[in-house]
Amino acid sequence: MYGYKLIPDWSPLSLKTLNDQLRMLWDKILGNIDNKDIRYIEADKIKVGELTADVLFAKIAQIDTLIANQAYIQQLVTQFITTQYIKADYAKIHKLTVSHLMTIDDTSNLEELNFIDIQGKHAKWITAKRKYYPDGTPYPDIQLTDDNGQLLYWVDANKTTITTTPTDYPVMVHQYDYHVKFDIFFDDSKNNVPVIQLGEGTGTGLNEKAFIYKKDGGLVLEYYKAPNETRYYIEIGDNGIITYPPIDPASAIGAIERLEQDVNGRFTKVIFYRKDGTKFMESVLEGTSPNYIYRWEYYYDTTGTNIIETRKYQRYYDNLNNLVKEVRIL
Repeated sequence: MYGYKLIPDWSPLSLKTLNDQLRMLWDKILGNIDNKDIRYIEADKIKVGELTADVLFAKIAQIDTLIANQAYIQQLVTQFITTQYIKADYAKIHKLTVSHLMTIDDTSNLEELNFIDIQGKHAKWITAKRKYYPDGTPYPDIQLTDDNGQLLYWVDANKTTITTTPTDYPVMVHQYDYHVKFDIFFDDSKNNVPVIQLGEGTGTGLNEKAFIYKKDGGLVLEYYKAPNETRYYIEIGDNGIITYPPIDPASAIGAIERLEQDVNGRFTKVIFYRKDGTKFMESVLEGTSPNYIYRWEYYYDTTGTNIIETRKYQRYYDNLNNLVKEVRIL
């Protein structure tokens, strides 16, 4: 760093003369110093009217308060930053660790907000709607707080930067009702298996909520019916498909039609109709009477016109031509 002789000689100086020389010395320092000369800064408070730097390296920075009306820095390199508020139009971060992440501006004050809230073991998709009294009057705005309950303030009238230090500009926001419509979380009761929750329910227990999760040997989809949290579920896994209540195909059938009777009195085509009259399934025999070798099943969509699944079975008979079993081959 540049060296200056503070006092040319030790002759007695008036206080004014000493002050003038110190001021001249300081002006010379400011005129010749740049950021390459700074390796260590320790101060209780640094106040800068305007700071401009292409690259600012901070090896060690121990500053209780840094106040700058304007700071223009192309690149900031530091090992650690602690701050209450960061605002950026674009940020590229190699690795980010946070305790609470929200995809929303708390200060937007819209009538309805849709956002994702990630904290702890939960990632929630939330719709927030502004609260109104029965007469249509909105709830009064309240002052925003951080996760620690500290009141938040705008730094100045421009309302671009937030601080916990009290100012004349409190951050005021609408009051909302929050509706969790989708939630992904680790369930402690299921050995920390990730669970997907669909719907916010009635607000009482698990009523009208649905869940999807993977368990050993299968996948589970469950729904809880109000008002008594009756559990309905489908489990797809190593043991096939298990449902509760058990699905009874016959209960969905409204009518059966038998067609194309052969010479031995057997109907070679049977059509099953739903209760609404649409075709559900068509069963057709293939081969020669009486011992038809194959049977086909054609399943139809809810309109009853489009085939959505086809199955084929091979038929086996005993010595008396009685059907003893069918084996699916398609």
